[in-house]
Amino acid sequence: MKNKITFSLLFLFLICLTNAINIATDGLLLDFVAMHTTKFFSEIELWRILLFPFVSASLEGFIIFLFAFAFLSNDLEKFLGGKIYPTFIILITFLTGTATAIITYGQNISFSGLEGTSFFVITFFAILQKKNFIKKKNLYQRISVISIVSLWIAIKLYIGIENGFTNVVPSYIMAGSGVIIGFLLFFQINYLVKKRIKQNKIKGFSQHYDANFVGYSIYNNPQFKKYIYNKIEESYLLQIKEKIKSKTDAALLFNTEILTDEEKLDQILDKINEVGKSNLTKEELEFLNYYSDKLQ
Repeated sequence: MKNKITFSLLFLFLICLTNAINIATDGLLLDFVAMHTTKFFSEIELWRILLFPFVSASLEGFIIFLFAFAFLSNDLEKFLGGKIYPTFIILITFLTGTATAIITYGQNISFSGLEGTSFFVITFFAILQKKNFIKKKNLYQRISVISIVSLWIAIKLYIGIENGFTNVVPSYIMAGSGVIIGFLLFFQINYLVKKRIKQNKIKGFSQHYDANFVGYSIYNNPQFKKYIYNKIEESYLLQIKEKIKSKTDAALLFNTEILTDEEKLDQILDKINEVGKSNLTKEELEFLNYYSDKLQ
């Protein structure tokens, strides 16, 4: 996605623009789009469920959105894929908004902005990074995430203490919904990854993993497919070594040919670990096939 305008950047620009318009109109836009539960349910102002994300009701909500989409969202978009990621963001935005509206029904309060979606981005990014699905790691980034989230929590607590927690309940609900969805999505992906690895761990190097192997377009992403392939290849190499050990332990005293083959195989496996399977010679590939058949 280098040198391309991504969904994350377009979405960031759009939300900044609508918030600038809201400031220029002295809050009139916020009054029009905010999800006011009474007006939505009783007066049937249905547009609010579509427009509430576009204007932030608080400075801290806008700050956490800026951080999530300016510094984290692009990496998630690369991981999930440019086609499926916008769909996730839109669905999660309206899921968190709808859940908040239903929970706060009858309380005559309003909310707006993308706090739920922002917390989804932060949570999902942090989990993927922790589990090495996303390799980009640095201390500054971790400190920034902790600082921004801590600042948001501190401001919400202060507002709750000063003005009553009814005013911040929608923010807590949206943020909590975003965190829960982030964990659920990761658990889904992690389950599918482990299932795929288990299914293919003995099929060897020739297995091709296409974009539809679990029915999600997320797996069309080259970075993700490479991660899956490497995991399966690691499992396969481990099985080969285990087979070698079990075979040679019983044959060491009787067959010196196995020792010679084992040494050659170790050299090839070391080469794979260093430069990858794609750099093996034709003879080395043929030897792997020969030795694999020999151990059957």
